[in-house]
Formats: sequence, C-alpha cells, structure tokens
Amino acid sequence: MATSGHKEPSISRGGWSAAIFIIFVEVAERFVYFGMSGNLITYLTNELHEPIPMATKNVNTWVGVSYLLTVIGAFITSWTTRKQ
Repeated sequence: MATSGHKEPSISRGGWSAAIFIIFVEVAERFVYFGMSGNLITYLTNELHEPIPMATKNVNTWVGVSYLLTVIGAFITSWTTRKQ
C-alpha cells in the first residue's frame, strides 16, 4: 500500500487462467494425436500403397513408441533432477 492510500496493482500469475489454458492445450493435443493416427493409416495405404494390416501395424508401433518415450523421458527427468 502506498503512503497516499492507494493500492498498488498486484500482478497475478497463474491461477485459473493458466489452468484453463493448460487444459485446452492438452485437449487440443489429444485431438491432433488421434487425428494423426487416422490420417497416417490413410497416407500409408493410399500414397505408399502398403496393405492395411501393415499400415495398422506401423501406426500401432508409432503409438506404442510415443507412449514409451514419454515414460522413458519421465524417468530420465526424475533421475537427473534427483542428482542436483
């Protein structure tokens, strides 16, 4: 509070504005991720002329590696921050 009786404006960071933004970004990411899976099968079968079972196997491999790399990244991050 200033000496003249006026409040100084407070700077607010975070709160619900940040939470809503993070939730929106995560929902958008999921839409893009699953949309990419469907489009990838279409691309592999139409453009690269792969049979549907092989295209499905390749997309499932891509999805599995994506999830696995997330877990591996979490372990690496946990391990490196523990050392500090």
